[in-house]
Amino acid sequence: MRGLAVLVLAASVVAPAQPLLEVFDKAVAALSRGDYASAESGFQEILKTAPNHVDSLLNLGVVYSRTGRIDQAIAVYQRALAVKPHHHSVLLNLGLAYMRKQSYAEALPVFQRLVAEDPASLPTHDIHLLFPLCDGFRKQERTEEDRRRLEAFLAALPPAAASLVRCKFQYISGLLEEAARQCRQAVELDPHFAGAHLELARVLVDQHDSEAPGVLTAAIRENPTDPEALYDLGVVLSKEGRLAEAERYFERSRSVNPGFWGAYFQLGKLRLQSNQPVQAAALLQKAVELNPASFSLFYELARALAAAGRTEEAARAIQKVRELMAVDLAVDSNALRKK
Repeated sequence: MRGLAVLVLAASVVAPAQPLLEVFDKAVAALSRGDYASAESGFQEILKTAPNHVDSLLNLGVVYSRTGRIDQAIAVYQRALAVKPHHHSVLLNLGLAYMRKQSYAEALPVFQRLVAEDPASLPTHDIHLLFPLCDGFRKQERTEEDRRRLEAFLAALPPAAASLVRCKFQYISGLLEEAARQCRQAVELDPHFAGAHLELARVLVDQHDSEAPGVLTAAIRENPTDPEALYDLGVVLSKEGRLAEAERYFERSRSVNPGFWGAYFQLGKLRLQSNQPVQAAALLQKAVELNPASFSLFYELARALAAAGRTEEAARAIQKVRELMAVDLAVDSNALRKK
């Protein structure tokens, strides 16, 4: 789920004494710099004196969430919600914590409350939150009542958001025509909905539709620093043989998101095509460092190393390809036996 993070909220504290305000400020500062032990100690100290202090409960939940103690985070968010049932930030953090636990049946009603109380809130405009929530719930649903609950949630969303979620449902199911219809509807309903052009473009790419590059360009105009849109347009241009243009978009994607392996992979392949094996090997080495489980990356790296005359390293990369392919085959075989 890309972009999901429990929020740190440095709010003012209403404390019975000035020292507690100082403790709160120091705890918030510790949380901001990642000193979770000091932050936890400070918020706990405040709660001993003021057990219903919502800001301390909220920030303590952030500490627990960031240190992997999701059940404890949920517990303190629920305590805070008991004090302030309509507190937007508590609801949002509680919903995100349930999602991190993959408890989508608990997360959905929390976000439903958020949408009902604030239709313009963050969750209604963030496809990177909405889709994992709805898809996770859909995969875990067991009854007709569950399906009705999901449809009721989608109906409560802004129409463009609901259409975009449905577009992604259809896309992952391979129903490209219906996916395109839903994505087009989302764009028509709200031309500025973040991610709508990008999702439509992905469907069009798979349909080999000539409109795809133009829609991707619209996605980049909408958000010039969206690494996914930049990368996807690079892929489309590369397939069309427009390699110089593709390279520019891959470079832009890499500069925006240096931690994404795909840009290094594509740039490495382009360098190899243009007979620059040394540069290709360096880029592909970075790609395998970021995504060491892909045999395709190691295969391209082996080709680049061989072309650069680094035969021993190329042989090791090929051995890694064999090992990863063997793992994939074993997984497939186990899956077949379970059917």
